[in-house]
Amino acid sequence: NTLYYFHSIDGYVLSDMLNPGVGYWHRFAESGDCVYTGSLLINILVPLHEGWNLISGVSVPLDIENIVDQNDLIIQGTLYGYDVGYVSTETIEPGYGYWLRSYGEGNILLSANARAKRTNSNTLTLQHTNTLTLNNMTLYFGADIPENEILSYSLPPKPPVGATDIRFSGNTKLCESNECVIEVSQPFEGLITVEYDILDVNTVWLFVNSVTGEEYNLSDNGVMELPGGNAEYKLIKTTLSDIPTTFSLSPAYPNPFNPTTTIGYDLPKDTHVKLMVYNILGQSVITLIDASETAGSKNVVWHGKDSLGRDVSAGVYLVVLQSADFTATRKVVLLK
Repeated sequence: NTLYYFHSIDGYVLSDMLNPGVGYWHRFAESGDCVYTGSLLINILVPLHEGWNLISGVSVPLDIENIVDQNDLIIQGTLYGYDVGYVSTETIEPGYGYWLRSYGEGNILLSANARAKRTNSNTLTLQHTNTLTLNNMTLYFGADIPENEILSYSLPPKPPVGATDIRFSGNTKLCESNECVIEVSQPFEGLITVEYDILDVNTVWLFVNSVTGEEYNLSDNGVMELPGGNAEYKLIKTTLSDIPTTFSLSPAYPNPFNPTTTIGYDLPKDTHVKLMVYNILGQSVITLIDASETAGSKNVVWHGKDSLGRDVSAGVYLVVLQSADFTATRKVVLLK
């Protein structure tokens, strides 16, 4: 009960047989080889409907250039296999299923002997754009492309539950806006490694876990490790002018205050920060922040309470900001 084909309306549909030209999802309890037997298949006419089609090939490897597509149905860049995530490919191997997107209804000919009337290619090259890569899937962002090429960067329907997948919301590997939503499915425990390459000059992209709020600043190139499981992330564009150039602790506002005041501070880089409040005798009242934070301008509200949640008395208090590279103090006055 784990053999599924794809229907354009009903989605994944359970099947009990294999038909030539149709692709399938088939789940196995463990790794290994599975032998399928049948007649040698050299030629097959594969019907396509508009949108995504899950197909299979003939009994020999077939390059995409040798697919006969007389009606120009195939959308460039949309032939995908699966290998721990969707993989763009140039070859249809026997025994495997593939996604292919079509502009409309019609047929294509898969034949070991055919010669295509035109040259097909599944290769897409987006130069001078930013990328995120998980396994074999690369996501592109911060780029503008012609409207007629948008479909070439679309992605097939998500795999069944239990498979690895990464994509931008909207089932695409391209985001042209300054705020992108990334959907990650990772069934395995442990950390997953994501590579990034930021080509924008004077730009930092903020990578935020939508659930935990954990943030990463992405600039230049490097790798980051994310927890396994299903998660949603936001990718937000900021310019270097939005990132402070120096550490600073701003005056609290309002000051004097009752009952709350807002404390602002600037971090020019990612660092561990402690923001503490002391009374005039130098005794600790409360620690407002004790955590690693990303670069940027921050605000914290103090509600005039100590570490046990009790209201403090009126008077003068010292707000202290500490990091590995910076220490600053500001006075605040609580009036009652």
